[in-house]
Amino acid sequence: MQHLVIRTGSRIRKRLGILLALAALIVAVVVLLRPPRWFGRPALELVALDAGGLFQDSVSLPREWADTSFKGAYGATARVPLVFGVRNVGTVEGGARSLRLSLPARYRLESADGHELPHQSETGNPLIRYTIEGPFPPVEPGRMPGVLPAVDTVWLEPIVPQFYCVAGSDSVPEFVPAPEPDPEALSHIRIFFSFEGGVSRGREAGLLSVHLDPSLVARPPAQAPPTFPTRIHEPAWPLPAMGDLRRVGAATARCGPPESPMDVQSTIWQGDGGGRLIVLSYGGKPRKYLIDLDGDSLVDLEMWDASGHGRFDAQRAARFPVPPFLLPPSPPPFNEAVFAGLPADSLARLYAFRRAGDFRPTTAPPDSATALDPFQHAGSYVPRTGQGAAAFAGAPGSGGPGQPAAGFVQGAAPRAGAGARLLGRPADSSLVRPRPDSGR
Repeated sequence: MQHLVIRTGSRIRKRLGILLALAALIVAVVVLLRPPRWFGRPALELVALDAGGLFQDSVSLPREWADTSFKGAYGATARVPLVFGVRNVGTVEGGARSLRLSLPARYRLESADGHELPHQSETGNPLIRYTIEGPFPPVEPGRMPGVLPAVDTVWLEPIVPQFYCVAGSDSVPEFVPAPEPDPEALSHIRIFFSFEGGVSRGREAGLLSVHLDPSLVARPPAQAPPTFPTRIHEPAWPLPAMGDLRRVGAATARCGPPESPMDVQSTIWQGDGGGRLIVLSYGGKPRKYLIDLDGDSLVDLEMWDASGHGRFDAQRAARFPVPPFLLPPSPPPFNEAVFAGLPADSLARLYAFRRAGDFRPTTAPPDSATALDPFQHAGSYVPRTGQGAAAFAGAPGSGGPGQPAAGFVQGAAPRAGAGARLLGRPADSSLVRPRPDSGR
């Protein structure tokens, strides 16, 4: 019996050894051969085109590439194109669903038409994150990098403003002269990139280094504006006489210093005499008015709400240029050459109101009778100069940001022609003062 147990255990050990050796051989064969689709993974890298025509992860862009006719709202006198590409240094092909770029808030990434790419910024965070949505097609490993199909060329704009906006303990935006930038430090940019949602279901991240000509980011030091005493008046200061005001635009400015960035929202109102009122909101509340009385692009008066209760009880005289980053971007000029290639009988030549206002077409189907006569019941024409006066956001006596103030009319209907008169009660009855006998 003892011999039988010994022989059986020896047989089991031999078979177990054979199985282990066979398993080790299979693992070795798989590891040595390892089909790429089993064990390989893509490794995507963001690269840019350099002056030599090569895609690299560290590029120096020559001054000749810069658009020196550009005048940015943040003080830039030039912007530089970046031609992005994607290369794969992995073992299998792979793509991505989106690309995220993080770079210092001292720079902006724009499309060719001057609009900033979709981005996210946080108060106090010195980095700003841009997102370029895909999906991007798969890139094979070892092949020449391919440009991004969504946006292959973006424009890099440095931020070198004359003024910074800062917020004190009362959260009221103040403007201080910006120090002269260091061209050498500002000409070197490190862009952190990450490809999201690729084949590997993970994130491919890395760094792209960009070097600019230092002369493109140089700026002379800003002169400090004169200072004037502050005056307090309870419950609030009245606004200076500017006539009827109409809203002409709004903007969000990223105007803080690099170590403490902040966003300020500005709403611009135009007066009959050419003056401008700029309402600055910070933290969701209107906190300061910048008033240009004569339309010479110089701030003549500042008024602010130090307590945050909606009463602008502090004011002082001022004398400094209106910061361009507070103004909405101007539309590109109309190019008359677009009509040069149109036939003489083209209906586009009959559009006599270009640059004068907004045309609002009807929603009639194309096969209806109105489609035969494009100027019969086609829509309503709203001239830009025919708008009524508008209340400004956060004004004393108003209903809050964006609400009409007492004594102002917003969005008055344009005159339709001689002898036209308004029939019935306006749709927005809150803008019409009731008559004393209206309740009878």
